[in-house]
Amino acid sequence: MNRIAICTLALLAAACQPPETEVPAPEPATMAEPGAVAPEQTNPAPEAPVADATPESVLQTWASALEAGDWSTARAQWGENGSQSGLSEAEFAAAYHQYKTIHIDIADAETEGAAGSLYYQPEVTMTGEMVNGEPFRMVGPVTVKRVNDVPGATEEQLRWHIASSDLKPRPIE
Repeated sequence: MNRIAICTLALLAAACQPPETEVPAPEPATMAEPGAVAPEQTNPAPEAPVADATPESVLQTWASALEAGDWSTARAQWGENGSQSGLSEAEFAAAYHQYKTIHIDIADAETEGAAGSLYYQPEVTMTGEMVNGEPFRMVGPVTVKRVNDVPGATEEQLRWHIASSDLKPRPIE
């Protein structure tokens, strides 16, 4: 009796299995014809974040540009591609033409968040020689900022940029 029950269960289990289907062999890859256009991608890759730059890299670009006399690149590190500096390109260049040499040291700082934005505010020391041969020294914070990653933020708002500079003349040490 046990043998009949076992055989019956085996037959029932086999009957419940889906029928075997043949899986077609994959087709070999072929080379595209020269000039052929690839079909559109149905799942586009996500866009890279706008804010790839760091606040440190923005300040380093600004400092290197000032040291090299590249006023346009230095101004572009300000918000709205330089217009937040409050100076036109010509005015910005004229403001720095009084310096024969410029050297900038940037202290370490921490990024802080407030009111939906991120801020980085290191102490900056700018030293060098004026065109008239006099040495100069200016010290103060330079604030770099960007908005947090929020829906609807523009590329410009997400970009780290100089928001303000409070460099003030200090005695030469």
